[in-house]
Amino acid sequence: MSTKLKPHHQATADSVACTPDKEGKYVCIITLKNLNITWGNDPRYWYLPKDSQRVVNGAAELKQTSWLEVTGKVRFTTKDVGYRISFKVSLTANSFGWSEAPVFLMVKFGRKGQTIWKRIKSLARHHKNKLPSSPTDPFDIPDPIIDHGPFEISKDQISSIRYDELYFGLYEVWSGKWKGGLQIHEVRFQQL
Repeated sequence: MSTKLKPHHQATADSVACTPDKEGKYVCIITLKNLNITWGNDPRYWYLPKDSQRVVNGAAELKQTSWLEVTGKVRFTTKDVGYRISFKVSLTANSFGWSEAPVFLMVKFGRKGQTIWKRIKSLARHHKNKLPSSPTDPFDIPDPIIDHGPFEISKDQISSIRYDELYFGLYEVWSGKWKGGLQIHEVRFQQL
């Protein structure tokens, strides 16, 4: 019998728990090992650091794809607060296809709950607006100015749900155009 590698990178943990920071506010930092990446195990499409099942500080690099889908989930420690969600990403020097690609962030309350979407303006625009940093330095999406505000979930939205997990994702699956050179460093949930 041969062992066949599955084409998609699967999170190695069922969920990520949020922990309090120095000020007592909960923060969740989701790294590569806790993300599901469609086509992530196929080296034609993605580069994952070696032994990505244990990677804590490593970026997944998209070589090329026409279907971007990166997902995960967090378990709430407390439901009486709101959260701000962001992805820390960067574009390589030879990135392509991002000027017209409609990228979206999504959160969903529980497996079957309400879904909230936020459209991200062109990643190429984010990349060009970074001053005076290096063009390949990581940046957060959404950007509060470029994307007309952060991506936040209010305390009322969270306290009204009956689930203790929040699913999230980064998507560009609608254009059908090829794109590449995106690096995903981490996802952050920060208590408001």
